[in-house]
Amino acid sequence: MRSTYRFAFLLSALFTSSAFAHNIWVEAPTLLTQATPTQITAYFAHPDQPLSDRDQTALSLSVITPQGQQEALTLTEQATHYTTTLTPQVPGLYQLLLSREPYRYRLSEIRDFGKTWVSNEALPEPGAPPAGLALEIHPTEIQWHDDGSSTWRLQALHQGQAVPGVEISVYQSEDQSELRLPSEPLNTDEQGEVVISLAPAQAHLFTWEYRVPARTVENTGWGVREVRYRTTLFVHLP
Repeated sequence: MRSTYRFAFLLSALFTSSAFAHNIWVEAPTLLTQATPTQITAYFAHPDQPLSDRDQTALSLSVITPQGQQEALTLTEQATHYTTTLTPQVPGLYQLLLSREPYRYRLSEIRDFGKTWVSNEALPEPGAPPAGLALEIHPTEIQWHDDGSSTWRLQALHQGQAVPGVEISVYQSEDQSELRLPSEPLNTDEQGEVVISLAPAQAHLFTWEYRVPARTVENTGWGVREVRYRTTLFVHLP
């Protein structure tokens, strides 16, 4: 967990003024050890600022097990983030899902989500269906290469439907000492997909914001004109 916390710290140092500063995300190593507790860390916005200095920071975390069951995980509040543990008992892929209660900002309602994949038997392979988040970045294909790198095909989904022509930003660690944001974001194709090559021993955070008219969304507050969905996908390769 030292490296994932380092990733969050560096994000804060370099990107506090960016749109990233308002996202939520969940960090965990991609590979877990079966029957061994692993710490999971959940963040909201600036990871180096006390949660007590901000409003509406409560987050909810759940896990979808390899059997397809969804279970709630209890988060413990720390000074600047939340923690919990996951002890994988059954071999396979686990999806960790993070969410925040919708909240009002001026004439908008904001709905936040985050996700990561972890496995306790081998490098993860696609196969699990989308988790069902209102806004989701979902891996549909992963190719692992002999040098440890990998190629990922990701799909942008809104209410389970692919969204073409949107931008997904990527934050990544390099040698655990530097982060950079690509000069150009990734743009989804007609199938709502992007393809990206990931280097080994790095952490990557994919972020996406999508806005829709409030009239197309149920259960919004009075006077809300648009709903702003924000979602993240965290990948920490071995």
